[in-house]
Amino acid sequence: WDPRPCEVRNLKVGKDGTLTWSPLACGSAGYDVIRGNLADLTEGVDEIAAGPVTCIESNSADTTATDPDTTPLPAGTVWFYLVRGAPYGGYGQGTGGKPVVPSAGGCL
Repeated sequence: WDPRPCEVRNLKVGKDGTLTWSPLACGSAGYDVIRGNLADLTEGVDEIAAGPVTCIESNSADTTATDPDTTPLPAGTVWFYLVRGAPYGGYGQGTGGKPVVPSAGGCL
C-alpha cells in the first residue's frame, strides 16, 4: 500500500506522548490529531470504524503535538493516533483502501 501524497507520513510517538510527523508533500493549512482505543477499531464493508476518538489538536500548523492525557493506561489498553492535514479530509486508509472513520468525537 502506497499512501497518497496528501496523507501524513512518518508519524512517531515518543515515550513522553509527543507526536511528530512529516509535513504533507502537497502542503496543508493545518493538522488534526486524534487518539482512540485500538480495541475499538473494526473493519466494516466500506470503512474501518475507529470507534469514539478524542481530539488532541485541531487545525494546528505544527507538525508536532503532545497528548495531554498522561494517566497510565489499564493493562491491555493500547492507544492509536491518527493525523490528517486540512483541507484534505481523511485519517488515512486501511485494508483494501477503506477509509478510517471515527464514530464519535474527533476534531471539528
